Amino acid sequence: MGIRPDLMLAQEMFETGWGHFGGLVTPEHHNVAGMKIAYPSEADLPEDFEWFNSWSEGIRAHANHLATY
Repeated sequence: MGIRPDLMLAQEMFETGWGHFGGLVTPEHHNVAGMKIAYPSEADLPEDFEWFNSWSEGIRAHANHLATY
């Protein structure tokens, strides 16, 4: 069983506000799924979210994250 790309894209659109971001995760994070670091602070800061070097890396990380479920 694979990852359904339509559902992956739907989650990415939900998490990023249809690509507008506007929350703690910025476009510079390249984090399309709002994934947090291993030990985030209780303050819920931008630093608590994973940063990726490119959009491709962020999308791949999202797919890998979904594959663990």
